[in-house]
Amino acid sequence: MVSLSMYFMKAGNVIVKCSYAENGRSLADCFLSYLENKVMLLD
Repeated sequence: MVSLSMYFMKAGNVIVKCSYAENGRSLADCFLSYLENKVMLLD
């Protein structure tokens, strides 16, 4: 993974944007939601 700046990273051909919020969802919650959506697509 290559860091392009403090808020952007590149993993392969994918650019990942990171942002932070004091009262937002945690990274773990977002990742779990992402995985749940992927599993639903496979069914």
